[in-house]
Amino acid sequence: MGNARWLSFWLMVLCLLLGAGFVSTKWLFHRLPPLNCEELLPMAADSERLFCWQQTVESGSLEDMVAAMNFLNTWQPHHPLYSEGQRLLRQWSESVLSLAQNELQAGDLTAALALINVIPVRSPLYPEAQVQIATWQQDWQKADTLAQNIETAIANQDWPTAQTTAERLSESSLEYWRNQRYHALTTLLRDEQAAATTLTEAEQLAASRHPQDLAQALNLVRSIPAATHVKTLAKAKQNQWSRTLLEITAQRLEQEDYEGAIATARVIPQDDTYYPEAQDWITLSQASETAQTEDMGALLDALDVVQKIQPQSPLFPQAKMRAELWQAQIQG
Repeated sequence: MGNARWLSFWLMVLCLLLGAGFVSTKWLFHRLPPLNCEELLPMAADSERLFCWQQTVESGSLEDMVAAMNFLNTWQPHHPLYSEGQRLLRQWSESVLSLAQNELQAGDLTAALALINVIPVRSPLYPEAQVQIATWQQDWQKADTLAQNIETAIANQDWPTAQTTAERLSESSLEYWRNQRYHALTTLLRDEQAAATTLTEAEQLAASRHPQDLAQALNLVRSIPAATHVKTLAKAKQNQWSRTLLEITAQRLEQEDYEGAIATARVIPQDDTYYPEAQDWITLSQASETAQTEDMGALLDALDVVQKIQPQSPLFPQAKMRAELWQAQIQG
């Protein structure tokens, strides 16, 4: 019976002690002020600093994440919080690596490398990041070389080489090259092939040297997209055919076929290099047609019309000669 009393007594004492400890500990924590990360003291413990860096990184700022990783990168393996630091370094490095991959897929290798290079040396992902850098650079260079070869083949109208090289590009390990750039280059290839076909059709028409065929040929080459390599060749052909039309115009004018001369010169489009000269041929033909009646009023009208041809025009000497002839007819 005595032993039971003593046991009850000591149990009661123990409960009182435990209760007092709980109350004092609870009181102590209630008395601790919340951690203010904006006014962190220089002597703050690393645990407090780590807590604050975690709060800062949650804001989503890449700059803050890099600063937090650089902070953890200074910790040595014997640091009591090293394991937690390594866990966070891995987590944040994975986020940076994901951002770098997004930049790479968007076609910006420079931005991708700049991002992946912020992963610090002590990060568990650092070795993987270095391998990724080398792989990306190597694969990018291969794809870029293929793209350049495709463009060269297209410029040379080597369609088989362009096509087979494009198929190799479609197998690139980099999404940007096998999708975006591949589709852009194959579209360019199709456009160039279509433009080359159009130019061939125009050349076949122009071979007859008939004004109507030349007019159709000019319309065809004008439809070729300006962004194609073929457009440069087409422009040279357009100048050649326009020159031919002006030669026909001159012949018809000499033969006093004024309507034919005017109709031929009007074929040359407004955006053509020879358009200003074609307009002068029209003016000269109209003046000559007016003057052919040798009527005083008609001759005066012809002189008035021919005055529109400026001294810098290739036709000015001929226009001047005709004007002098008409002037003599008026005076004579």
